[in-house]
Amino acid sequence: DIEFWGIQLEEQSQATAYLKSDGIAAVRKSSTTNLLSYSEDFSQSLYSIVRATRTSQSAISPSGLNDAYKLESTTTGNSGSWINATVTSYSGFHTISIYAKKGTTEFLLITEVYPNGAVFNLDSGTVKQVSSGEVAAIEDVGNGWYRCSYTFTASSSTKAYFIVGNSNTTITLHSATDGNNIYIYGSQLEEQTQAETYAKTTGLPVTIDLFTENNYGTMTNMSASDIVEDTP
Repeated sequence: DIEFWGIQLEEQSQATAYLKSDGIAAVRKSSTTNLLSYSEDFSQSLYSIVRATRTSQSAISPSGLNDAYKLESTTTGNSGSWINATVTSYSGFHTISIYAKKGTTEFLLITEVYPNGAVFNLDSGTVKQVSSGEVAAIEDVGNGWYRCSYTFTASSSTKAYFIVGNSNTTITLHSATDGNNIYIYGSQLEEQTQAETYAKTTGLPVTIDLFTENNYGTMTNMSASDIVEDTP
C-alpha cells in the first residue's frame, strides 16, 4: 500500500504551489485585490453597525499592535447583531475573510446574503456550519486569533456581514445575546476561491502580486565580451 495526500491537476507545464480545493475547483490568480477600502478601521462609513457597538483599540491584533476592534451585541433574540460592509456589485467566486478572536462568546457568522454563510467556533477553531455547495475555512494565527474565510458566488446584493453569535446561532438564525462580544481585525473581500495574503487598505482597494510567471522560450549563453559593467 501507499499513503497519499493533496492531489492536484492543473493546466500548466509544471506543478505550482499546492492549492487546497474543498468542493469547488480552486484557482489562484497571479494577484489579489482587497475590495474593501478600509480593512482595519471599522469606524468608517463603509461599515454599517446594526444592534451592536464597535470599540477601537480593544485588543492586541495579529499585527502585534493594540488596534483590534471589539464588536458587541446590544440586543437579545433572533434579530441578530452585526457590522457589514457595502460593496459594489460583483459576480463569480469571491471570498470574504476576517481575523477574529473569542471575547465573551466564541461564535462568528459570516454571510454575504441571507440565508447563505458560515458559522465559526472561535474556541475550538472549527467551522460549525457552512451553506451547501460553498466553502469555509478557519486558520489558527496564534494568540487566540483565527482567520475565518467564506467562499461564495457573488451577486448584485452581495455585502460582507460579520455577525456576533451565541450557541444557538446557525446560518439561518442570527441569534444574539446582549453583551456578547468578539474581537475583529483585517477584513478582506477578494475575487478568489480562497483567502489569499492579507492586503491592508486605508481608503482604496489594494492589489498585491502573489507570484510572477517567467516563461523564457530561449536562453542565450553570453560571453565575456557581451557583458558591460554598469557605472554607479
